[in-house]
Amino acid sequence: MAFNDCIRDCSLEDLSTSGRKFSWTNKHYDGSRVWSRLDRAMAISTAPRDLNLLAEEVTLLAKLKTLKTAALKMLHQRPKIQDIKLNDCPTSYFLAKMAKRRQQGIVGQICDHHVVLVKGVDKVNIAFTEYYFELFSKAQPVQELDKGFIAMGACLSSNDHPSLCALVTPLKIKKALFSIGDNKSPGHDGFSAGFFYTIWSVVGNELTLCCPGIL
Repeated sequence: MAFNDCIRDCSLEDLSTSGRKFSWTNKHYDGSRVWSRLDRAMAISTAPRDLNLLAEEVTLLAKLKTLKTAALKMLHQRPKIQDIKLNDCPTSYFLAKMAKRRQQGIVGQICDHHVVLVKGVDKVNIAFTEYYFELFSKAQPVQELDKGFIAMGACLSSNDHPSLCALVTPLKIKKALFSIGDNKSPGHDGFSAGFFYTIWSVVGNELTLCCPGIL
């Protein structure tokens, strides 16, 4: 990639040649023959060039680099590992390994609230549901709040109350999003905060328009 950038920046072009197009072959005869040109001469082009097209090319290359960076960050977040190499998308083997890792985190057996050992995913799910249903469905004695103790901590002043009811502005939405680390877990759509603020110039306006309706 760096070599191609150097060729473009120096305005180099291949010199015209005569004779065979390729100068080397591996001489294989089993359908895997490779042809290549080993010798290559270049020179600075004297032909007039369209500067507008060159400027547009530089802009598009920068945009492509930004989108590739955002996509790579998304791939880092989806499997939650940090050792994905550049341009190395998840293969079927990789996804199978991740599925196996998720299976290892499944609780296969547990003692229910009657201290009886139950086995199997379905029975474990029922045991969890019954335990928490019984825990939260029964009325529990609640100690009266000590307002004096609460007042000892940090409290909002009367001047802070209006800010809680203030409208959500696009600037506040952007500030909140940019305060989230780019390595935090992604949302339900699979995209991390880093993905959004990397391409903020593309999706920023749409996000700031839809967020107030959700909030």
